[in-house]
Amino acid sequence: MNRYTRRIILSVATVVLAGLVMAAPRPATAQYAFTTVDVPGAASTDLVGFAAKTLVGDFNDAGGNTHGWLFSATSGEFQQFDVPGAWLTGLSAINQRGQFGGVYRDDPAHPARRRSKAA
Repeated sequence: MNRYTRRIILSVATVVLAGLVMAAPRPATAQYAFTTVDVPGAASTDLVGFAAKTLVGDFNDAGGNTHGWLFSATSGEFQQFDVPGAWLTGLSAINQRGQFGGVYRDDPAHPARRRSKAA
């Protein structure tokens, strides 16, 4: 068998193998369940972090102000968080012990400057 014949056989075998792989049955498509999270009375809600039974994020009220929020599946209630003197507060992380943190903005002269806070 010469080199040319060997290449043809290898090419045909590759095409046949690729066809078999493409024709193989595929596993079922994953099924997902979605839940809408809306802070009551908010104009918009962002979910940013979560732990086993707690969700955190930020929301905008009708006046365009941004507040942090925490939702506890245990109590079924939302809690609002605002850093005193800040015009923007957002919670972005929580751990399994219930400690959470986020960012806030409180300097009108530098509106893009964000500061971090943990509780």
